[in-house]
Amino acid sequence: MTEQLCEAGADIQAFNVRQDSALHVAASGGHVDVLLCLLDHRANLMARNRYGATPWDAAQESGTANARICADILYTRHCLLHDG
Repeated sequence: MTEQLCEAGADIQAFNVRQDSALHVAASGGHVDVLLCLLDHRANLMARNRYGATPWDAAQESGTANARICADILYTRHCLLHDG
């Protein structure tokens, strides 16, 4: 479903009332497949919500096993963007 929405031109940079982006929500919820799709469609890794938290921060705060996987993916993608 996420892929279909992205392909149809959904605004993946949109945010909710807390100013969480879709990437924040996917990361904190541990939705690895959604997170990867959003990243493939160039979601902003460094988006900050109302509290100044990035998607990586949101994943770290969640603490679930899948959220930790999301945090690792976000960290790796961030390093790849800035180091190579």
